Amino acid sequence: MSILAVLTQPGPVEFVAPALGRASDATMVTDARWLPPADRPVFADRVVGLPADPADFAHAVRVHRPATLVVSTAGKAEEAAAVAAGRDIGARIVQVVDAPYNHLTRVRGSAPPDMRADAIAVIAERDRAALLEGNIPAELVTVVGHPGWERVPSAPAADPRRMVFLSQPILMDGFARYGYSETAAWDLVRAVRRERPDLFDRLYWAPHPREARPAIPDAECDAIADDSARALRDCGTAIGIFSTALTYAFLSGRRVVSVQPGLPGEDFCALSRGGWITRCGTKEEIAAALEADSESTAAMLRSEMVGSADRLVGLLGIADTK
Repeated sequence: MSILAVLTQPGPVEFVAPALGRASDATMVTDARWLPPADRPVFADRVVGLPADPADFAHAVRVHRPATLVVSTAGKAEEAAAVAAGRDIGARIVQVVDAPYNHLTRVRGSAPPDMRADAIAVIAERDRAALLEGNIPAELVTVVGHPGWERVPSAPAADPRRMVFLSQPILMDGFARYGYSETAAWDLVRAVRRERPDLFDRLYWAPHPREARPAIPDAECDAIADDSARALRDCGTAIGIFSTALTYAFLSGRRVVSVQPGLPGEDFCALSRGGWITRCGTKEEIAAALEADSESTAAMLRSEMVGSADRLVGLLGIADTK
């Protein structure tokens, strides 16, 4: 059974790669740079680069003619074009919701208005409930966990006063309408460091995979961490907004601080939405979070993720060869 995965962002790649790696006939249409290092050898000759035109995504589906089409849910025209082409060739369509926010918008925006996937994979029961509230049929939505989160290793002990800011392209992705951005979050962190230098030993800035090296870091940033995984090995605290990288940091045992200036009504951080951490909207709240006990509380979330790849393998109908 052939599988084609159309994945328009790094998050969905990390979500599906551990399961698709068990299928000998799985191909990805994505950016190969987004593959986790462990999966690069497996997919070395099975990645088709992202086309420039949405219509070319449909062409890729028609050329490969997969039995199963896996599609990310970033609400992009490219995804909708792929879903339409998949329906035309009779493929089974599986959408993956790798980020626990904007569930309904993601699912509906990633397919033509008159089309639904045959199955939708979500992380947790709360994500399933969010789709059911939007009148998505219950039989279409399956909780699988997160295969990428399942295999996050525990990190060695590190000084919590060594911190890395995990950036993400908030402005590029249209989240400015909620009243904050990566620049505003970074400015708050810098302000806390100026007022409470006792809380900091080092502060690094790590770009998101879809960000170029911008001019944000300045004299108050000790270095740009081009390798966020390496930075997380050296730093005991991860600061960010709501990117998946924060969850990886949390699962590895790091203290995590979500900075959302002004605390907008919509909370897109998986950790604070799930009650694992408290999000911060002011300098005072950030300082309090950095003063708090840095001992990890990730054990329960890690236990929820056990078996994620197996569940996604089952949903996709992969003949498991592990």
